Amino acid sequence: MSGVKIVLAAGDPAIVVDSIAIEGDRLCVRGRLLGTMQAKMYVGPKEFFGLAGLALRGCAFLYLLLLPFFFLRRALKKSLNGAASQN
Repeated sequence: MSGVKIVLAAGDPAIVVDSIAIEGDRLCVRGRLLGTMQAKMYVGPKEFFGLAGLALRGCAFLYLLLLPFFFLRRALKKSLNGAASQN
């Protein structure tokens, strides 16, 4: 599995999350920084709630609600591009 990628504006990976596990009272996020440097990053309870708060704010919540439409738009574009290339 290639992991979950968070990319820079140029499309290069900034962070790739390969796994998340519980270690003691923290989440251990294993992955790669800038696509190559192995890293173990820890999220404690305070940071977790801060992250959850950021995720539930307006823009991120709106993005979550719009995800089905984004997937549909990509699928339609892919379908239309495939049909156009067959002509």
